[in-house]
Amino acid sequence: MSVFTTRVVTSGAGVAATSQSFAVAADSYISADSPTRTHGALNHMKVDMKREGVPRFGLVRFAVNGLTAPVSRATLRVYAITASELGVQVHSISNNWDEEEVTWENAPPPSANAVASSGPIANASTWLSLDVTSLVTGNGTFSFAIGTPSLDELKLASREGGESTAPQLVVETDAASPPPPPPPDTTTPSMPATLS
Repeated sequence: MSVFTTRVVTSGAGVAATSQSFAVAADSYISADSPTRTHGALNHMKVDMKREGVPRFGLVRFAVNGLTAPVSRATLRVYAITASELGVQVHSISNNWDEEEVTWENAPPPSANAVASSGPIANASTWLSLDVTSLVTGNGTFSFAIGTPSLDELKLASREGGESTAPQLVVETDAASPPPPPPPDTTTPSMPATLS
């Protein structure tokens, strides 16, 4: 089962919300300089821009289920094994790829524009949190491509490296608002008739 954590959080306004964490269902990376090679069995994903036009992207996919309210926030969490002055960027990508078979040649293209960026990664062995709310609309399957404009190689942990550092998708939903109380009864009670 892909859900491994569910918790209830309360906002400053006192509104309860549910937070669910989904384990990654598949991950790999694709490399323009080795266009027919697969990397789904490795315990890491390499992302970089080795030179202009020759990037490497990490790919992650999640199956989101069990949501019963609208999504208020979705956060992609990935574990950076190495530091990076430029950090990573997240792009949308279709679900039409297989972890064991995906290569640069057969992968769907990532979106041209990034939807989220980590900024600089000062230290190695660090969790990154990236806002992907615009891409996660509710229950369903969602894939993300992770890249970087950096020429230096950046390694991210994959699920093959163990659950403790595997990518996660944290989805928060607003709890349903309780129905408003009925209006107060303002009618004047009738007085019983007196006997003469």
